[in-house]
Amino acid sequence: MDRRRASQRFCSSARLLCLALAAALCPVTLLASPETFTLTVPKCAPSGGNSVIALSTTPESGWSSVRTYFRKAGSPNFYYVEMRSAGLGKYWAALPRPEEATTVVEVQMAVRDAEGKETRAPFQKLPVTTSCSLTLTPEQNGFAQNLVVGETTLSQAGQVVAGFRCDGVISRIEANGSLKPDESCRRILMEEAQAAAEDENRRRLIPLIILGGGGVAIIAPKEPPEASQPRP
Repeated sequence: MDRRRASQRFCSSARLLCLALAAALCPVTLLASPETFTLTVPKCAPSGGNSVIALSTTPESGWSSVRTYFRKAGSPNFYYVEMRSAGLGKYWAALPRPEEATTVVEVQMAVRDAEGKETRAPFQKLPVTTSCSLTLTPEQNGFAQNLVVGETTLSQAGQVVAGFRCDGVISRIEANGSLKPDESCRRILMEEAQAAAEDENRRRLIPLIILGGGGVAIIAPKEPPEASQPRP
């Protein structure tokens, strides 16, 4: 009986030794956490206002890029903005302001891992309405005033973002990866600012014009009469 127990103890010890050697000599593959993505888009996009797209990822880190692709519905090509990390696997991005003629904005999330594998979510459509009202945080509003818009085709270089206003768009990432100032939007915004200033000057300088008797009389505003001094 003692001999049998000793033999069993020896076999158990031998099995444990073999398992320990196998673990030391062979790499152990751990199952990675499943990748999950939760995209949150608003129900609408405000006409002439910025929209904010939110994303939650699992795992929380390890992504080489997190982007929101967008375009005016019906346009052939997408643009994109890099989403900003809020920590704990949460990201967000602000989109440029739609033009009045844009009725629907299409968006799509794309996440790329460290090995270059990309995962894309289905398209989402945001109807553009004048009644849509979205409130941005101060950080989101600051982001929306300094947008860097990425391009996906060479034909987009040197052109304004199709279907969107220039407000807040300051730089572009061309399809070849070059980062450049958005000169097209800069020129348009300067022209709009100059035209607005000229309109304001004309409004302030227009005198009171009275037409009558076949002529034009320009009447300047009169100063109020001085109060008469009391007589002794």
